Amino acid sequence: MRKIISLIVAIVVVAASVGFIAVHDAFTPKPPVEKLDIGTCDYVKIYVLEERGWKRLKGPDSLIGDIFAYGGMAVSQYKFDIWWEDIWKDPSRLALGTAFACEVGAEGKVWKFFFGVGWNAPHMKRMYKLCGFSDDLHELDFVAICHEHIDHFWAIPAVLEVRPDIPIIIHEGFSDRAKAWLKELGHTGPLYIVPFMKPVTRKDIPILPPGFALVAFPGWIILDVYGEQGGVFNIKDRGLVTVTGCCHMGIVPLMHYAATHFKVERDNYYGLYGGLHIALAEDWSPERNDWLIYVKKLDLEGIFANHCTGRVTWRKMVAMDMPAYWARTGHKILFGETIKWWDREDNLILEIYQSEGKWVYKAHMPIPEPPPPGGW
Repeated sequence: MRKIISLIVAIVVVAASVGFIAVHDAFTPKPPVEKLDIGTCDYVKIYVLEERGWKRLKGPDSLIGDIFAYGGMAVSQYKFDIWWEDIWKDPSRLALGTAFACEVGAEGKVWKFFFGVGWNAPHMKRMYKLCGFSDDLHELDFVAICHEHIDHFWAIPAVLEVRPDIPIIIHEGFSDRAKAWLKELGHTGPLYIVPFMKPVTRKDIPILPPGFALVAFPGWIILDVYGEQGGVFNIKDRGLVTVTGCCHMGIVPLMHYAATHFKVERDNYYGLYGGLHIALAEDWSPERNDWLIYVKKLDLEGIFANHCTGRVTWRKMVAMDMPAYWARTGHKILFGETIKWWDREDNLILEIYQSEGKWVYKAHMPIPEPPPPGGW
């Protein structure tokens, strides 16, 4: 009987302690986060160099099929000889790539850079040219790599063979193997490394444009890759635009960090672009509804998703009356005073602009849907 009483008392004490800690934590003032002033830019124009990543996600000769053939999700991507060979094959067996370019206007100047470079080098060379970049890539100021995964990083030979001197920006989670490979490929330019959870601006890396910051998040990803960095732009008189390659850090951590750590024009969250990694395999679970509810509460004017977002995610965002669109390979999106979206033939698809204090969404042609699932 004494043991039972002692157990009950212990449970009550623990419950009371937990309750006290929770209440104390809830009502104890927290030191405010000092928001970082990154300045402003006039616009950022996104060029979707390639968003598909690979030719097949499931089935024979597919990404997932290869992963399990080589031992599973925890195996290092550098052990996949079949993927390594696919960097240079033309046509490739599986490799395509995931990459976008940014053109930034600020202070009467223009900056251009790649965010990711893709996977298959011959294919990506064609995509760079299709999107208006020269054969020698002389217009690029630098290349930023969001993370080390094959589809974002492994086409770097396509860049370095014509621009061995180009500055490259990675984050501190990149492996020694990756950094050694850059040297083996003949990279002679500066290599900048972004620390985790410390935003980097032009004060830290002078080649960055005004109104732009990179922030890197730690965490293990599949294929023995660690961490990812995203980018934020502060558009003059409009607000924050967040860009991401794959969003392995999670859409809520990325957007919450952006919303709480940067001084933003009009305190407005203007746009979002990139792979959101919500339902790559087209599956769904209840917590993902919560992620979308959080994004909806930010009241963004334009969401242009692709790559690993998942078609099911896009459909749910549309059903939730979010301004969500699928940015396909070759498309361009301008975030400036207005938002404009063009297809790969430079036909204007959509304009988003303010009129009499309200946002107007003017479609100039039928809104494209995500590409068919055959490519995944």
